[in-house]
Order: sequence, then structure tokens, then C-alpha cells
Amino acid sequence: MLAFVTTKSFTQSIRINEILADNDKIIADSVGEFDDVVELYNSGNEPVNLFRWYLSNDPNNLKKFRFGNVTTGSAKKNKDKSTE
Repeated sequence: MLAFVTTKSFTQSIRINEILADNDKIIADSVGEFDDVVELYNSGNEPVNLFRWYLSNDPNNLKKFRFGNVTTGSAKKNKDKSTE
């Protein structure tokens, strides 16, 4: 189980799109480490800032991982780009 925790009303537009939970040698980050990866999808029409959002796989610790000051794109913006 993975859960989002936030006080914002955007949770209905943010979805977990893909999970790479056993990343031993597939995708390296900017410092060469192979951390697990979660891809998010924003189905809404507006970008969503994930600052103070949390992701967890532990029902006893819902604030296990805190997102930094990161903003997602929007479905509308991505759709507009694909038609260019």
C-alpha cells in the first residue's frame, strides 16, 4: 500500500503512475545511486506543487517520505505539447 498525505485539495488529480521498487541497476539518479522510483501523473488542468506532500508504505508512519519543493506538470499542458 502507498498513500499520499496532504492538506491540499489536489489529491484527486495526482496518481501513482508507475513504481520501480527493486531498482538495482535500471535507473541511476544524478549521483549514480539506484534508488527506488515512483512516477506520478497529474490528471488535472493545473500544475500541482508537492511541497509538504508525503508518500508512505507504512500505515503507522504516513509522513515517511516528504516531497521537496517540486511542481508537477498538468495533463492539459502535456496534451497541448503533444499536439505541437
